[in-house]
Order: sequence, then C-alpha cells, then structure tokens
Amino acid sequence: MKRAGALLVLATAIVFVTGGLVAAAPVPPGVSALGLHAVFVDQSPSPTLLPGTITKHTVHFRNVGIAPWQRGGRTQVNLGISGDVTAFAAQGIGSGWLSPNRLATTSEDMVLPGMIGTFTFPLRAPVDPGAYRLPTRPVVDGITWREDGAPPVVLTSDLGFHSSVVEVSRHSVLHPGDVSTLTVKIRNTGARTWTKGQLGQQVNLGVVGDDKFLGALGVGWPTPDRVAIQSEPTVIPGGLATFIFRVRGPSLPGVYPLRLRPVVDGVTWLEDDDVVSLITVAAPGAPTTPAPAAEPAGTTLTTMNAAVPAVSGPSFQLAATVDPTSVVTGGTAKITARFATSDSSSGNVLGVLVHAPATDALAYQKWFHNENFAAGDSRGYSVLWQVPAGSNTGTYTVELAVYSSGWKTLYAADASAASFGVSAPSPGPGATPTPTVQPPSPTPSASATAAPSGTPGSSATASPTAVPATTPPATTPPATSSPSPSPTAAPSFVLGSSATPASVSPGGSVTITSTATSATAATAIVDVQIYAPNATTSSYQVYYQDQTFSAGQQLS
Repeated sequence: MKRAGALLVLATAIVFVTGGLVAAAPVPPGVSALGLHAVFVDQSPSPTLLPGTITKHTVHFRNVGIAPWQRGGRTQVNLGISGDVTAFAAQGIGSGWLSPNRLATTSEDMVLPGMIGTFTFPLRAPVDPGAYRLPTRPVVDGITWREDGAPPVVLTSDLGFHSSVVEVSRHSVLHPGDVSTLTVKIRNTGARTWTKGQLGQQVNLGVVGDDKFLGALGVGWPTPDRVAIQSEPTVIPGGLATFIFRVRGPSLPGVYPLRLRPVVDGVTWLEDDDVVSLITVAAPGAPTTPAPAAEPAGTTLTTMNAAVPAVSGPSFQLAATVDPTSVVTGGTAKITARFATSDSSSGNVLGVLVHAPATDALAYQKWFHNENFAAGDSRGYSVLWQVPAGSNTGTYTVELAVYSSGWKTLYAADASAASFGVSAPSPGPGATPTPTVQPPSPTPSASATAAPSGTPGSSATASPTAVPATTPPATTPPATSSPSPSPTAAPSFVLGSSATPASVSPGGSVTITSTATSATAATAIVDVQIYAPNATTSSYQVYYQDQTFSAGQQLS
C-alpha cells in the first residue's frame, strides 16, 4: 500500500499547467528510479572522418517514464558509456564530453513524459584507422541507469583511400627476353582524390608485401616493388585510374606470379582484391599461342594462362555454373566451381577467373591456396562477384585453373568453363538519362600520421622511366540475340547546405546542416568539406558511406 500511495502522489504532483506555465514538483527519492524510463528514437548517420577531425553527433531518446528529465536538477539524464568505460576517451574520441564516460546531457531544459530528449556531443576520429563502436545508455547519475537497447554509436576513422580493381590484362606467355605491356585499371571508391606527383596522395601499384624478388622482371618500374604509378594527373572519387607497366621474360622458363595491390606510400595500402598477374616464360621454341582444344588439360599453353606443363601430375576435371545467367551492372553473380580428381594431391592453388568481353582482360580473380584432395574427391567452391558499375556489357567467360603450390605447375585449366551475360540496368520510372554534373572533389589536407603496420615507408616514390604504352583499339562487343538494354538512369542529386551562425570567431564552433535529394533510387557517399578563403584543399571533411536513397528522398 505504501508503494501504491507514493506512486499516486507522484503522478498527481509532477506537472502543473496554468496559463501556459509549466513547472515540475520535486520527485520523491524513493520513487525516482521507478519513474525514469527511456526508449531509443534515432541518431545521426554514422560518420566517417579523417584521423584527428571532429564532428557533432546527435542521439534522441523518448521519455517513457512518469517523471520529467530536468537539466541541472536531480533528474538530469545524461548519455553515458555503458559500464562507465573510459577507453574511448583515452583514444581521443571524447574531446568535449562532460567526462570520460559521459557524452552529453539533454539539450532541452526539461523533457516531460512523452517528449523527446536530444543528446548532441562531439566525436573526434582517432589516429588509428578503424571502426569504433560506442555502447551508449541513458543514466541518471546517483539514481539509476536506464534501459539498454540503443544501437551503438559507430565512428569510423578512415584515411579516405579505397579502391576496387576493375580490369587486369590477361596473363602473359613469353619467351626469354620477350617484353609484354600490361595494364591494370582501378576505380577510386574512397572519398579522397588521387593526385599524381603529390606525396601521400599519389596511388602506386605495388607488389604485395613489398616483395622485391621479382623486380628483375621489371622494365622501367619506379622501384623493384612498385610496378607503376597512376597515369592520370588526378582521379576523383568514382574515377578510374590506369596503371601501365612492362615485364621482360627471364632466361629460366617457369611461372612468375606478380601479386599486386594499390598503395599510397607513407599512408596506407588500399584494398587487396587478390590480383595476380601470372608471367609464364616458355622454353625457347615452345608455343606461346593456344594449343588445339583436343590437347589434354595440364599440358597446354592456354590463351588465358600458361605454366610449365606437368610431365606427371594429378588429373583434374573442372566445371562451373553461374547464377543468374544474366546480371546487370552493379548486380551480383554467384559462381560455383567444381574441381574433381581421381588422384591425391596436396598444396594446390585453385583459380576462379572471369574474363571481360572483347578485350579478354581479367575482370575478377579469386584464388584458393593450399587445397588438399584425396583420390576421388570432388569439391565445390562458390564466390560472389559484384559486377562493378560501368563495366562493359556483353558475355563474360569463367575460367578455372589448378596449379601446384606457388603456381609453379599448371595441372589443369578450362578457359571456358561457363559464361554469363552482363547488361545495363533499366532506368527507373520517370528517370531521365541526363546526369547532374558534379565538380571534382578536391583532396583534403591531413596531418601526417604514422604508417600502419606493413605500410611502405614514407619516402617519396621515384618517377618511373618513361615507357611507350600500347593501348588496344576500342572494340565493339559482338552482337548477341538479346535485345539492347535501355539507357541507364544516371544518379542525379540536388544539394544544399547552411551554416549557423553565419560568422564565427577563431576557436568558435559552427553547425553545418547539409541536405541531399536524389532523383532516383541510389546508394552514395555523402561528403561534406569546408574550404578556407582562396584554399585549394579542404580544412575539414566528414563523409557518410553507403547512404541509401529512394527516388525523391532527401537526407540531411
């Protein structure tokens, strides 16, 4: 009875409303915890920042209790780190928080039952890149923690350099002393511009692990472990970079695997897309062109790859399927490869490769290492390939290959294990094919940071020896019986931004509200940058990755 009576007094004494005046009565200590409850409403998009930069983040909770939240009073509700953890503040994330484990209190003086409280606090990106997940929870200090059900605040500290390999020249088959020119095309999928000749902004094509052992293959490479630098002066986000390099066949026949990966020297390695360029050197007088199809697998030099023929080795049967058999650019194809053998074999390297139409360049590679087979084994391997936007349309071919460890010997290969079609997506209803032209995004400046473990040294990359680049003539893909796809509707955005206050003194703060409205359904990076007067590089940048828009939707 005492508890029921106390609750009744509380319910009738919380708020008095007279002539628009709102006042709150003191909350009895014995029932404060019972009357204070919160439920998560929403929060700002998860930010991605350059290391050391700061942004403001907002989280909303609804007061679902029967007591008001009063800032500065006994029932002040703060947003805390669950478990009173202080490690995030020690990493520098909590610059400007109330304390090392209290992010903020409500922006509102009073949050009555049923109303929404706003918690806005700064987040500073740590020096070490990575995703940081902050478990937050409302707390009334000295009384109680409130409900734990809010998603974590996710802050990503990111250097802004990301990539996706689009195309690699087919594997080369050479005689000793022959020279071949190879091309790798890589898309800038990050938020920073790649600038040729600028230390910390130029992207180079490096050998994985800074391995200099195969440097003797190079003709005009910048260094023994850097095969090329970007050809274009600048590559804006979404743009395509071209890397052209030459190799010379050494005197000893065999297979020389070049494992390649883009790198910004002194800053970071970019994504490892499992790119391997196999340089096969045939014995003098041996063919470097395709052998007749009737020749047994494991003893031929194929169009796509070649290796030292297996004099005696395991025999493999290869097969592949693709689902679906037709996919649009930006869609995903599931490739299932099956490798079967009647012999036992260990340490094998299995390859699933996709060749683009017309050019025969490698659009995708996936290698499985140290695979062991018992006699009679049959194994399936599935890979998912998301066809990059802007890829050539037409018929793509799946190649399968089996090598001994380190690609030293080719046991089996099927250059046409399966095929599938790639077409452009149809435009959405009411969409127009005319894109909105966006200006290039300048590269933001960033303070020097220590290179991550395994990152190449920060010394400037030497300019490569100028070499003639041979570019194959543009070739129209062969016509197919399928109807021509409709033009793709290019994404189109209307952008807006405002700053409050309009003028601020050095050391002060400004709130920037940016909006983006998409004409079509799209997924995009929303990038916000600030430039000083007459500056060519930004002094501040924050971007939000993988923002999904429906047609006509505005995000802010």
